[in-house]
Amino acid sequence: MWVNKRKNDLVFIIKATLLYGILAAGFSLLGIFLPERQFLDNPISGGLDWFHIIGHIVWGLMIGALSFSLRYFLLSGAFAIIIDWDHLVQFLDIDAIGRMGHSIPFGFLAAVVMMILFSDLRNRNEHYLLGAVAFAAMLAHISFDTLTGSGNFPLFAPFYDHLIRFPNSFWFVFQLAGAAIIISSMILAKSHISKDKDIVKKSRRS
Repeated sequence: MWVNKRKNDLVFIIKATLLYGILAAGFSLLGIFLPERQFLDNPISGGLDWFHIIGHIVWGLMIGALSFSLRYFLLSGAFAIIIDWDHLVQFLDIDAIGRMGHSIPFGFLAAVVMMILFSDLRNRNEHYLLGAVAFAAMLAHISFDTLTGSGNFPLFAPFYDHLIRFPNSFWFVFQLAGAAIIISSMILAKSHISKDKDIVKKSRRS
């Protein structure tokens, strides 16, 4: 039973992570059509930066830990690094807006798509938590970028395609916002579960 559950969790994490990455890559293509587009360098011309890869995963795991769920703990770490698939557009050698996935509109899009395709409406906690993790992982990612001095993002792209720069100290705000979203989703789920139970009790009495 425990082994089967872990297998199901692993399959879920792999599928959800791949979809999240595909969404980030697809969303980045919008940057080709925006006015502020410019030529983007090859993202791995200097080699892989393992410090940033591990850092993004750890930052995602930090907020995922608040879910008290192994599935969503691991998923937060995976989302927080796979979002960098929005850099794939840079391999096309064309003008575009970089880091399109590092934006609030992408966070909302990813949350909605994940909730529609993967979560079960009958399980309120899982339903809200999946959407929250999809959004919060984006915030965790840009939190680490901000901390390490890469804090300029098209935060409201595609509606506003100018880069917005944040000071290094602002990393805590993004990470705190991500944590707040996770906690809020759990509170909301419990509230709905409680209301559903009350409705069932009243219907039985009547």
